[in-house]
Amino acid sequence: MKVALLGGSFDPLHLGHLLLAAELLWRYEPEALWLLPVARHAFEKVLSPFEDRLAMADIGARLLGPRVEALATEQELVERGGDGATVSLLRHLTAVHRNAEFLLALGADAYAQRERWTDFASVTQLAQVVVFNRTGVAAVAGGGPHLPAIASSDIRTRIKDGTTIEELVPLQVRRYIQGRGLYR
Repeated sequence: MKVALLGGSFDPLHLGHLLLAAELLWRYEPEALWLLPVARHAFEKVLSPFEDRLAMADIGARLLGPRVEALATEQELVERGGDGATVSLLRHLTAVHRNAEFLLALGADAYAQRERWTDFASVTQLAQVVVFNRTGVAAVAGGGPHLPAIASSDIRTRIKDGTTIEELVPLQVRRYIQGRGLYR
């Protein structure tokens, strides 16, 4: 079974995430796509509560269709003493799902920082890394069309400033953010 993995902060989930996920589904046709919110940010950014980020990823999964699911796997591993590194997540997933072939989706911005990752060489052995180009970041051969440069940090700032995020975030996610009073 081919399983695509899309991890991220999802703080909040936005249209850039959904466009990448849709392109991943269309280009690679995995049987499943798992949205995996990070338990903690690899480069020490402060994140909103995991439960909120998982809920927004779940909204995105429902919008993308029946092959897509949001999972709390990384949080569960960290709660059991894991380090939160992608390589650790992949080691766990390949041990639990022995018959799965994993595709790890990365934006060109994340791929450009691969030298900072824990054991990126092992990441590439545990999963097929597929890179997606993003506007404003150097293109990667085979990365497809440039996805829009939507930044969650910009969305959080807009919410705090009272500026619209309508063109950046799906309606159901906007309703969730408003209902929970996030980013104020």
